[in-house]
Amino acid sequence: MMVTFEITAKEGMGRLGKLEINGKAMQTPNILPVVHPKWQIIPPAELRSRFGVDAIFTNAYIISRDDALRPAVLEKGVHAHLGFDGIIATDSGAFQHYMYGTDDLKAEDIESFQEAIGSDLGVILDQPVQVDDSRDVATTKVKTTIQRAADNVRRRKSPATAWYGPVHGSRYHDLLELSARSISGLDFAVHALGGVVKLLNQYEFSMVTRIILAAKQYMDPSRPVHLFGAGHPMVFSLFVALGCDLFDSAAYSLFAKEGRYITASGTWHLDQLVEFPCACPACTGYTPAELRAAPEDDRYCRLAEHNLHVTMEELRLIREHMRAESLWQLVETRCRAHPKLLEALRVASGAGLPVMAEEPIYKQKAIFYTGPETLARPEVVQYRRYFAERYEIPRDTRAIVVVPDLDVNPVASPQHRKWQEAIAAACDGTKLKREEVLVAVLNPVLGLLPEDLLHMYPLSHNIFPIVFDSDQRAMMEAAVADLVQREDVAAKQVIIVVPEVIEAEVGIEMAYDATFLRQVVDHCRQLPRASPVIMVSTVQELEDCLADLKSAK
Repeated sequence: MMVTFEITAKEGMGRLGKLEINGKAMQTPNILPVVHPKWQIIPPAELRSRFGVDAIFTNAYIISRDDALRPAVLEKGVHAHLGFDGIIATDSGAFQHYMYGTDDLKAEDIESFQEAIGSDLGVILDQPVQVDDSRDVATTKVKTTIQRAADNVRRRKSPATAWYGPVHGSRYHDLLELSARSISGLDFAVHALGGVVKLLNQYEFSMVTRIILAAKQYMDPSRPVHLFGAGHPMVFSLFVALGCDLFDSAAYSLFAKEGRYITASGTWHLDQLVEFPCACPACTGYTPAELRAAPEDDRYCRLAEHNLHVTMEELRLIREHMRAESLWQLVETRCRAHPKLLEALRVASGAGLPVMAEEPIYKQKAIFYTGPETLARPEVVQYRRYFAERYEIPRDTRAIVVVPDLDVNPVASPQHRKWQEAIAAACDGTKLKREEVLVAVLNPVLGLLPEDLLHMYPLSHNIFPIVFDSDQRAMMEAAVADLVQREDVAAKQVIIVVPEVIEAEVGIEMAYDATFLRQVVDHCRQLPRASPVIMVSTVQELEDCLADLKSAK
């Protein structure tokens, strides 16, 4: 078995990479469209040539139970049967076993059958835990799956078939840990997280998020993670950011059969559409009215093709955002398409994602503030934690000057340049040295930014609307309050610049609404054990305040 998983970039818990099995490669994150072994609305060869599909999923159980199909596939192999030369994964029939209660399915039979037909990736006969399973039932299923996984490792015969190691536990996080740790200790090529289809169908994205985060931290990080049954493009970016590398689904076909038209932000019914909002090949040449009037098979095929186009397009977009190190920007945009997705993003932010995320030290793209969720992005939370817990105010600092972030980052701001010049002029090098004055910028995304760190990412690499929302104001007020109460700020002078007029980036003077900053000053002055706070409004007042500090030495 030749399996390699190369990770080329990381953002959040997501990985950009390449999975190679038996000399066949696919980029990740990616999807394996589900293909019925007998009836395909789009021939598998066309999935590869027209849609860029590198891997597909089919069902070994259906093949094994079809008296006509079984000998033919055994003779020529599943790749030749389907006419697909990419990666083929096969399911064991555990879902059918769960849904229909088939009792004629034995793990050793269906797993050896997958080897016999030449599957690149097989699934053991697991027992998926469902969200409504009792703890006793869930425990039995998890332990059975772990035992079957160990049995599978011992009885494998074909080196050409790699295997999924399913992880289960659903809402029982201790069982997810047990399952993930046990599967990680066995020889499996891919981790598979199952039992979430019902939750996805009910839009319980927040519970799926909790399940992913609970299991992911105990999985072998060198292996790709496949979220079984996730196939709607609206969820891809979030689940990629949570660490899922692979997906599978027949949604492109099933939705088409029901007349449903998939988009990256949701689903429309063909009957609702007056014009197609998409320019994919399947949507050109037809109007919705013409497609509704077309023969049923043509309508089904066109819709399936569109649904697959938009599915593959979203994954290409995700990979491009990861190459550009801007995945979070896409996640925040996509999660605003549905309240349940937004809820899931907020759940992720509060359930350990900022701690578990592996963010690049530097990114090519600035942070775009698009709403309160931006304040919970991993690199934002990590910076604020660093400033609060690890950044030390220099011991020789006598004054801390807090200035507001304005319409352009502090490094390039004309007004910040004036403040810096005023501070430099007040420091004569004897009674007050420049290194005794620390300037900190109050930023509406990150909080306080000390001047010695301004050239580091992401301190001068964030863009925000200058009209702040309540979450930003609360964060900034807390940041200043924490500063004036720090032990290493005690006995130091804190000067907060509250301007009434500023020089804007375009070089003209503009009025500045200082209402919020005045409220911050008033709040800080009422805090117990806070350092004294002085408010100044003009450059001259700033110089005078520093002059008073010189005379007090």
